[in-house]
Amino acid sequence: MAFKKNYEKKSLSLPGMIDIIFLLLIFALVTLSTSQSGVDTKKRGAQHDRFQLPNIGQAETFESDQVLRTLLFQVEYVDSTNQKRLLVLWPDVKDSLTLNDARINALMDWDESMKNKMNPKSAALIPSDYLSLGKKDFEKTWLCSLIRNSIKKYTEDNFFQPSLSNRIEIRAVKDTEFRLVNYIMTECGKYDKLIPRCVFRTVVE
Repeated sequence: MAFKKNYEKKSLSLPGMIDIIFLLLIFALVTLSTSQSGVDTKKRGAQHDRFQLPNIGQAETFESDQVLRTLLFQVEYVDSTNQKRLLVLWPDVKDSLTLNDARINALMDWDESMKNKMNPKSAALIPSDYLSLGKKDFEKTWLCSLIRNSIKKYTEDNFFQPSLSNRIEIRAVKDTEFRLVNYIMTECGKYDKLIPRCVFRTVVE
């Protein structure tokens, strides 16, 4: 008896073909994006090599004979000691007071207050341990009170409406702690619409 073989015609599975096509598309997209990112990285590297840093000699300076036109907080050393103090330099109404003259006025107030054992109106000794003080204790110091009162008074007397020209300036020695600068900027931030700018400069010793 002869056996008859039955042959079945196998057709391609449509779902399988779709899966293969999607995998090929994903592979092509990943390969293309990887090669493109490599090109972009090379371009950025080339641009970085050509980038020129600005010359520090072109930076803006603040000369001692320059006219003081806004409230300025200056952090400096007390004579030749490591103790720092904050001087509040006030401009005059006619904008004729120089930075040096304003500093002399603040130092006169400092000397007079030290003799009378009173808190100066334009200066404050920066406590050596103020970094270890808690927020509430720090804000209770004469240093913080002077900063708050000075910004409040100057803003009320001079900044009547929002303007980009309204600003408070800070001049400080290089190793001034960030906590002090941040507190001044935070107090200015309370008048953000009236004080849109806070300018920082470094005191050149």
